[in-house]
Amino acid sequence: RLWGQQRLSQWPIIVWAEAVIRSSTWNDATNTLPIEQSIQLNAMVRYAISKQFGLYVRGENLTNTRPSQFYSNNMPGTMVLGGFQLSL
Repeated sequence: RLWGQQRLSQWPIIVWAEAVIRSSTWNDATNTLPIEQSIQLNAMVRYAISKQFGLYVRGENLTNTRPSQFYSNNMPGTMVLGGFQLSL
């Protein structure tokens, strides 16, 4: 897993990215169901409107890889979500 975060100095924006690298393996105890190697990319951008309030958008599995992570459970496709953070 590789990740990095950068705060833009001129704007109240934080950019975060992650690459999850999985090597090939087997999906069962008897080693009959192979899982191919895969790379999954995730990213997020956060904008701080104030010290207490911020908005963000996040993308998961941007490479749309679908190999199983756990026994016989396929990985869902790309997901994009957004929201806000409020600190009281």
